[in-house]
Amino acid sequence: MARRLKKDKKENKKASALILIFVLVSIIIVALYYGSQHTEVFNQGAITRTDEDIRATVAVNVSNSTQYASYRNLVVMCDNNGVRALGTDANYMWQLDMNLNNPMLSVADKYILVADRGGKDITVINSGKVIHSQKVLDNIISTKATSSGNYIIISEEPYFKGKVSVKNLRGEDIFVYKSGNAYVLDADISND
Repeated sequence: MARRLKKDKKENKKASALILIFVLVSIIIVALYYGSQHTEVFNQGAITRTDEDIRATVAVNVSNSTQYASYRNLVVMCDNNGVRALGTDANYMWQLDMNLNNPMLSVADKYILVADRGGKDITVINSGKVIHSQKVLDNIISTKATSSGNYIIISEEPYFKGKVSVKNLRGEDIFVYKSGNAYVLDADISND
């Protein structure tokens, strides 16, 4: 009986080792396949994009405040000087100059929302064109774009710990919540 238990334990260890090797080899194969199809690397001031046999590298001015996002078939970059979109051919497709102290970037479907954290300026962009720009009353803490074009602003509010506003593309309030109990750091909204 003791010999059979030892034999079963050895067989279980062998089976476990084979399963582990199979899983690791599978992961490596999937990673190599996916990596050969599409990769993007942000590395020390350069963006390299590889799609199958196409490779492009472009130098960019990277700072701690630079924000990146994927937008349609472009890479959108937002920094203190504004927002630009880099195409698959490594050329800038469009650029909007702005003066941002602490830039924030949010992308949802066809809308790009650019704001200045701690500032009061909000800009909504569609295909490289400004479709709405607004100066809000209180300092911005956070923002988020939605696929419907509405956007969320989390801001400071006198006598409260924070305010959440959902606005439409005309800058009109759809929903406002002022928090007296807790600080609001982030918010989200459904697409409904």
